[in-house]
Amino acid sequence: MANVIVLNYLQLEYELENDYDINKLKTENYIERLKIVDKLPFNKGTIYFSENLWDFSQYTALNVPKNYLIFNFKLCPDEFKDDLKAYVLIRILENNNKIQSIHRKFEELHKFFRFIISENIFSVYDINASKINKYINKKDFLAPKSMKLLKDSIKNFYEFYSANYKDLMTSDIKNLFKEGDNNMFKNNCEKRKYPNIPDEYFNTLIKHILSVIDNKNEKLELRATACILLIISQTGLRISELLELHTHSIKEITLFNGEKRHYLEYKTWKRENGNNAYAIENTFINDLSQKGFQKLITLHQKNREDKKTDLLYVPSRAKILPVQSTSFNKSMLSFFSYYGEDLDAIDSQDKYPNLKTTQIHDKYFFCLHPDSKTLTYPVTPQYRVRVCTDLYNKGIPLEYIRKFMGHLTSAMEGYYVRPNKNQVQEDITFSKKVLKDIVSGDVTLLGSNANEFSERLKEFLKVNKYNIATNIEEIVETLSKTIPIRNKTGGVCIKSSPLRECSKDAMTNELYCAYGVCPNIFHFFYMSEVSYRQGKELLKTITINIERGHRKQVQKELNMLKMITTQKIIPELNELEKELLKKGAQRILLEYPDLVEIVENFDSIYKEVKSWINLKESLSIN
Repeated sequence: MANVIVLNYLQLEYELENDYDINKLKTENYIERLKIVDKLPFNKGTIYFSENLWDFSQYTALNVPKNYLIFNFKLCPDEFKDDLKAYVLIRILENNNKIQSIHRKFEELHKFFRFIISENIFSVYDINASKINKYINKKDFLAPKSMKLLKDSIKNFYEFYSANYKDLMTSDIKNLFKEGDNNMFKNNCEKRKYPNIPDEYFNTLIKHILSVIDNKNEKLELRATACILLIISQTGLRISELLELHTHSIKEITLFNGEKRHYLEYKTWKRENGNNAYAIENTFINDLSQKGFQKLITLHQKNREDKKTDLLYVPSRAKILPVQSTSFNKSMLSFFSYYGEDLDAIDSQDKYPNLKTTQIHDKYFFCLHPDSKTLTYPVTPQYRVRVCTDLYNKGIPLEYIRKFMGHLTSAMEGYYVRPNKNQVQEDITFSKKVLKDIVSGDVTLLGSNANEFSERLKEFLKVNKYNIATNIEEIVETLSKTIPIRNKTGGVCIKSSPLRECSKDAMTNELYCAYGVCPNIFHFFYMSEVSYRQGKELLKTITINIERGHRKQVQKELNMLKMITTQKIIPELNELEKELLKKGAQRILLEYPDLVEIVENFDSIYKEVKSWINLKESLSIN
């Protein structure tokens, strides 16, 4: 009898014997049996264990570059080939790692084993800490991020081997992988973030893109590329998300005043812990991005009919659909080459140091620009930086930027937004709104320390003899200069002084901020949509971890779900109910349109949320 395990992201199933448990020292016998049968244990196709090429690209519909789905063991020394194959297979069967992550580590490991064989070592049992350290030192020219990947890959292999075969993780080897200066690593990563696209370059680019799209005399595929660039420049979608759009991805909604508004529905895998599921996200779409979308529907209509697909972007030469990001990058490069002079992209590296500069040795480029050497252009993630930063500079709260960019964690805001670090407030418009809500009493402050904060505020008003009715703007202005307010997922962090760093700001305690259980986190009824969505995401994670048998993680997540339900979501819903009775649904939704789902389905959502409190007992998780 065997257990059937589904690998959704590879669209495969495999059978696992009841007496075998991954990472429980029975792997050696399991792998030996597979080697005798000489076939990987999947329900589709035939991949032989002994083959140098394991190609999973034919099984997956995931928009991942094909090279991440092909494992070529040819370059790995024969002495270590079976060890590396066992590592790759078990990591896939664990069903909790992205295929891209497994592949990156695989690439690092076969380089490592080539070095080991050059040192006349022919078995993993003979590799000592000094040899590993020698290899690491040999690679000291690597960027911090690349060095971290190298170390993580070797460490991950040793953890795998120690869990499934023999414990090779000596104290000397462990010491090689101890966390170094985390601040130094963060600083190096900070320096390597994508900068914003300069205004001059961006404005020229948009103007020319619009000209190309409307010009019927331009080449069709250049016009199609221009459409994609226009959409990404306005939405900030990841290129893989954009290439997955369908002709029906634009949705329409009717507002209370009868006006029609449009939004874009797209799939994202980036937020998921693994590739086993994707999330459906919605984002705002303006007139420019709609123009690019609708024009692309027309330009690629025949290609869609020929290839029998409803994908938005369907180049005639595309062999794989959806088009992979690496393939689109070539089309984008051709676009910037073709219009290089008009875009000021030729030999402009000194003028635009924040953009990517490539030395192109291709005949096509030299034919167009025989006296030129380089091409300067934005890489696709820079459009995301541009959109996020523009929204931030217009006073849009970081919470909404995160939401419409498909992120749930505050850790990502610094990756795409470039705020002024010298300000007390990260988002002065949002901070003043929060303070005005609190001071005026228009909304009730919620949170474990809400009463204490309210008392301190009353004392401040009394000592300074402020009258809320006449001095509200002055009060808010004064408080905004002394009380830092930071937008967190589903709440706001309010500290008593800009000089006092919060211990919960460390990434090691990000969970406190992420789920709003830090005592500095306060919230309001109008944040119930975010809190509810947060609970649903956590519930999805619990379901996945139950399927994978991660009982300890499930227990922690169930406790966290109960905490945010009782301390955040239910208090917010209770307060929302009071506001609805006091002001009416129409007034609430005009002021807080994000609450439309909660308001229209209040009773069923409240009942659903209440059921989360005793979910642990109903699942019998001990």
